[in-house]
Amino acid sequence: MQAQAERRPEWAAETRILIVDDEAGARETLTDLLGEIGYRVQAVGTATEALALAQETPFEVALLDVRLPDMSGTELLRQLKALRPELACVMVTAYASVTSTVEALNEGAAAYVMKPFEIPQIAAVIREQAEKQRLARENERMVQALHALQLISDVALSVLDLDALPGQLLERLLVALGGQAGLLILLDDEQGQHRPPVRIGTPQGDEVMRAIHERAPLRGPNEDAATRLGLPLLVHGRCIGGVQVEAAAGHHFTQRDLSLAMLLADRAALALENALLHERERRSAREAQTLFRTAEQLVSTLHLDERVLIIARTLADVSGCTRCLIFLRKAARLIPERAYGITPDEADALRAMDLDLLSLGGTIQRAVETGKALALTDLAAEPEDSRAFLGLWHMRSALVLPLIVGTEVVGVALLDSAGAPCQVSPHDVRLCEAVANQAAVAIENARAFERERNVAEVLQKAFLPPVPPERGGLRLAARYYAALEEAQIGGDFYDLISLPDGRIGLLMADVSGKGVNAAVHAAMGKYMLRAFAFEHPDPVEVIRHLNDALFTYVAHEVFITLFYAAVHPETGEVDYVSAGHPPAFLVRAHDPNRLVRLGSTGSPVGAFRDAQFASASVRMEPGDLLVLYTDGVTEARNGREFFGIERLEDVVAENARRGPDGTADAIRAEVQHFTGRASHDDIALIVAQALPRPTSSRPGSTQSP
Repeated sequence: MQAQAERRPEWAAETRILIVDDEAGARETLTDLLGEIGYRVQAVGTATEALALAQETPFEVALLDVRLPDMSGTELLRQLKALRPELACVMVTAYASVTSTVEALNEGAAAYVMKPFEIPQIAAVIREQAEKQRLARENERMVQALHALQLISDVALSVLDLDALPGQLLERLLVALGGQAGLLILLDDEQGQHRPPVRIGTPQGDEVMRAIHERAPLRGPNEDAATRLGLPLLVHGRCIGGVQVEAAAGHHFTQRDLSLAMLLADRAALALENALLHERERRSAREAQTLFRTAEQLVSTLHLDERVLIIARTLADVSGCTRCLIFLRKAARLIPERAYGITPDEADALRAMDLDLLSLGGTIQRAVETGKALALTDLAAEPEDSRAFLGLWHMRSALVLPLIVGTEVVGVALLDSAGAPCQVSPHDVRLCEAVANQAAVAIENARAFERERNVAEVLQKAFLPPVPPERGGLRLAARYYAALEEAQIGGDFYDLISLPDGRIGLLMADVSGKGVNAAVHAAMGKYMLRAFAFEHPDPVEVIRHLNDALFTYVAHEVFITLFYAAVHPETGEVDYVSAGHPPAFLVRAHDPNRLVRLGSTGSPVGAFRDAQFASASVRMEPGDLLVLYTDGVTEARNGREFFGIERLEDVVAENARRGPDGTADAIRAEVQHFTGRASHDDIALIVAQALPRPTSSRPGSTQSP
């Protein structure tokens, strides 16, 4: 046959052709011819049959005889184009006229073929019209795909919220693919678990789970009548979830639909991956900010009670719960310490409870034993004592969070919302655990600080002797001002020594370091110096022996700055050694603005084994003031500015006429005014004023410079 010479187009099977001719022979010939080429052909003899068939089948090409028994070919053309505007209609007749041809073309005919026609001629016309239809379909599909991609891209570019994005993507996928119901599952990016799925309508089947498992798209329930699509969401070969689309009633998904669906699914997967990355970064930023803010608040205080309150408030905020009860280990028990989100009466009741949390057993005990945060959700499964306690606090569920340092559980936090379920996401549980680890260390540090401070305070009080108002021709005032309660005890100390030869020894010293070590070394330094002062009248010998002793008995990283003076009560002679200490001030009574700095005569004691020390002398006249202090005065800060020696000189000069007590109090007041609060370093002061000497003992011709 001539038809066999016609090359079969690859797309012929996709082209449906309607033949309308009242001649049975013509219908049979055309049907055989076009069927042999590969087209899908249906033939009828009347216009009525043609219209009925066209309503059911989306034909691409129609061959219409102009003369039909029940309707003219031109009228049939008009009705077919009204029914299916995209249909390519070819008019076939042996009785054509110019008028009828023009009329048919005006009504939308694609071509006109005269009978009798040659086989190659009609085949070529059909092929041309079928090719046009194929190209039109391809263009339509491309437009559809571009429109669908635009729908997905619009959402992807405008939405990063993972609570909203999956639903909006699924909605647009259904619109693009002609689906009536759908399901989107997004895997958790860290846990590999499912987030709550997003549904539209009531999708059936398990295609989405199969697609996720196989990491490949599929049609179901079978290839021939596919009403569902299962699509994996893949990003660089990694599956982050899946989508299922269910076809509208009476519609089936083709392989071409599946190809378009995968294109859209790939774009949706990228949008979801971006949202996951955004959420991960936002979550990381939140975690970092939470931990930083918590650390910042914790370092602002060393009081255990205040730190525990900060921890309870932070854990409640992070978990989304309204209450947090903290229990701390004391001996072998876990007892109530502090709570957030409860009334004052409830707080009093909690503190008054004679309760060991460990004795309750159940989930609480398991959390302590495993060191892991556990959700307490089934009250009926808890031991009786645990149920009673939880019922007392109206807990329907709770998060049990151990506070761990190393491998030791130092406390437990119970998080809940009174009378409501406690629902904490896995991410927030992990953040709570990070805060709990930070909290446990802070609690242990606060406890250690309190223990150390108590010991140091006892030691410090022991080596700060009471100073009488007068002794050995001197009027005296001594002050010691501890730093902020949050700061560690320092090594500042002073002493007043009645020497064997009648002189008065004045000592002002500062040990390097803080805490118990500084207090212990201060006590050692004080009593060693006292012993050497009784043995050696010369201050240089006293300090030299002290230096040797510190090198022998004390760790080499410890040193002491000090000012030691021996004052002769009858002559006013002052022999002193200043070992790396801030300069003392001598204020002349006849000219308070004339201050003499008594500067350093040697290095700090204990800094160098073979250190050399020298002494200097000055005379105090009646009314003169000698001011000794530690660097807590001059190094007091307001921002980056120090109080400084010059400012201290001004304060001393302005208040010297007020005597020792007035001068000491003025120094303290000015430092506090300068810093705006208590100092971060201890402050020690001794102010000594020379009293009038008996006339018989006063040197008659000597005048102080």
